[in-house]
Amino acid sequence: MAVSSICNYNVATIDPDADIAEAAERMRKEHVGDLIVAKFKDARLVPVGIVTDRDIVISVVAKKVDPTTLT
Repeated sequence: MAVSSICNYNVATIDPDADIAEAAERMRKEHVGDLIVAKFKDARLVPVGIVTDRDIVISVVAKKVDPTTLT
């Protein structure tokens, strides 16, 4: 079975300059646990990373960091 037969092509994305609070709000709105970080390059949306709900918990919430200060 090819991965393409089960993958989701309609993914939730976020701009690299968005803050962590915005990412968490987007995850809640889209009912997802991760966002593909993407930016426009040559008129195409290109993935540059991923942020997960676990990233937010481990790196922000657990360390008591203000989420609006991080991108």
